[in-house]
Amino acid sequence: MLFVSAAKAFPDPAHPGKFHRRAVRWIAFATGILCVGAVRDYGQTLVWRERAPVSRARAGYMAGVIEGKYVIAGGSDWVNHQKQWTDEVDIFDPLGNAWAAGTRLPEPRSDAASVVFDNALYVFGGGQHDEVRRDALVFRRGTWHALPAGELPEPRVYSVAVADRGLIYLVGGMSDHTKWDSLSNQLWVWNPHSPNTGWRKLAPIPGPGLITEAVAAVRGKIYVLGGAKTGGKDVVNVKTAYEYDVRGNRWTVLPDLPIERRCWWGMPFGNEMLLFGGVTTTYESDVFAYRPSTKELTRISRMPHGLCDAKFFPIGNSIYGMGGESGSEIRGPWTLEATMPRNGTKRHE
Repeated sequence: MLFVSAAKAFPDPAHPGKFHRRAVRWIAFATGILCVGAVRDYGQTLVWRERAPVSRARAGYMAGVIEGKYVIAGGSDWVNHQKQWTDEVDIFDPLGNAWAAGTRLPEPRSDAASVVFDNALYVFGGGQHDEVRRDALVFRRGTWHALPAGELPEPRVYSVAVADRGLIYLVGGMSDHTKWDSLSNQLWVWNPHSPNTGWRKLAPIPGPGLITEAVAAVRGKIYVLGGAKTGGKDVVNVKTAYEYDVRGNRWTVLPDLPIERRCWWGMPFGNEMLLFGGVTTTYESDVFAYRPSTKELTRISRMPHGLCDAKFFPIGNSIYGMGGESGSEIRGPWTLEATMPRNGTKRHE
């Protein structure tokens, strides 16, 4: 995902050093005790099914839920061992189990930070080929608008955005995908209701720069779990966990996770954070629940397919995710829906 050869093209999240030419309450988890050095497994807490596939499978897309529909914008795929970027926008209606085309992005783009705020999808940075951008866009009422006041202080790719209490936060990423020392530990904040004030730098993560980490805002705290840092030939997975207090502008270093993982997706859910997929030595299908109050990590389910760089969001009483990377140069064509079993959760140890 993050290495550029002479051809200067973004690689994929699972291969950072390889350029290839070729409603909340329904899911009250019975999360238990985290064993030291291991993850407790509660079996299949979620029931999965596949819905209508999107017309163009891709990863690196920007996404969110607007008016009960899953919106994906941009992203990338591979054709004849050549990476392709797209400006396509697709919108999934869970009630009709159908995808429809939306207004295209102004230009192809992938791996930007994105977040839904006030029923609009915000996009920051990203790029294509050898380009890393710093501009901002907003998708509101079916139309894209440039957002000069939301321009980032520096170019960013592979960063993560979350919204909390009327503000948008942007975590990590890198400013130059040809330089491993450009991985960032910065945390920025921006107020979309007072956009002309611009982005403000907050206390940085008390650790190395990170990419493809899982991030979620839960009860006034921002959690940053795993990801990758500079190391080895390119990057190495980490098992670090951090908590940011938005009121106090203060970080806390939490106990390490029992696993090292990057390119997974974090989703707030009540008092917990769910984590989907990711990459280790393979493409993972795990779904974990992380409980901030006890720092417990519990495997609650496995998806039908191993995926990284796929984004998951709650819609009604279900969780939906699509696409992502399922293999080298392979994009997952699936639209996945997860629900609770009709007979409730069962604990398996």
